[in-house]
Amino acid sequence: MSRALAFLFVLFLPSLAHAAEAEGEDDPNDDVRPIQYASVEANAIGPAVDRYGGQVQVGVMGPLTLVGGMSRIESAAVSGWAVEVGSRLFFGLAPRRADGSRIAHVFMACSFLADDIRVGDTRGERRGVALDAGVHMRIRYGFYALGGVGIAHRSTDLVIPDRLEGMKTTPRLLLALGWGF
Repeated sequence: MSRALAFLFVLFLPSLAHAAEAEGEDDPNDDVRPIQYASVEANAIGPAVDRYGGQVQVGVMGPLTLVGGMSRIESAAVSGWAVEVGSRLFFGLAPRRADGSRIAHVFMACSFLADDIRVGDTRGERRGVALDAGVHMRIRYGFYALGGVGIAHRSTDLVIPDRLEGMKTTPRLLLALGWGF
């Protein structure tokens, strides 16, 4: 566990440096992240791949947010819980609205993955990391849509009969609907 935390710290170090640099910028109208304080997201396509859950996102400083999520896995081959903890680093996109806020932001994310799963009568764990990139688009009244792609790498000692669930490295498709304040 301590190796995973050290790995995440090394991955987040450039994000923290960029966030500190962005805080010192002079333009007060330049919103560097799409949410001011926190947001709640629901995974829009999760049920299509037998996952049900969502995330909470908390603005830390500048363009940096921390994200934590939990999902229930209920497929024919695997059942259990999946937890994801990581950060998102945002970059603003033009155009701006009349009030000066940005309509969309591009993000990069890095996450630690921990799954507590059951394959048949055998219970076990999967651990890994994920790297994602995507777009965060404001809709109205704090609502937004988030979409992106990524890759996840997990390792486990369990034998998983399902081809997709049993792969160590898998692609990720992100689609979430959220509300932030």
